[in-house]
Amino acid sequence: MRYATEVIGLMAAYPGRDWRMIEIVRHVAKGRPHSKQQRDRYRQGVLRVIRALVDADVVRCKPGLRGQPALYRWKKCDTQFSQSATEGAILGPGHCA
Repeated sequence: MRYATEVIGLMAAYPGRDWRMIEIVRHVAKGRPHSKQQRDRYRQGVLRVIRALVDADVVRCKPGLRGQPALYRWKKCDTQFSQSATEGAILGPGHCA
C-alpha cells in the first residue's frame, strides 16, 4: 500500500467529510499530476488503499448517481484509534461507530 499514510492522514483528519477521488489523488500527488498516465497511476494506488479501508470498515463508500463521482467518508472513531491509524497501525473492523 504505497499511499496509505497520505490517504489515512487526510481522511482521518476530517471524519464525516465526503471526499471525491480527485481530491484525494491531488493530495497524494501534492498538486495536479502532470499527465493523464501519472494521474491514473495515483488513482489506482489510492483506490487500492480505499478498498482496503472499506473492507476494514473504516471508510464508507457512497456510489455516484447518474455520472456523479463516488464519495468516500472516514467513519467517526474514538480519538485513540484515529491517532494510531495515522501512525500506521493495522486497521481492523469494529473500531468505528
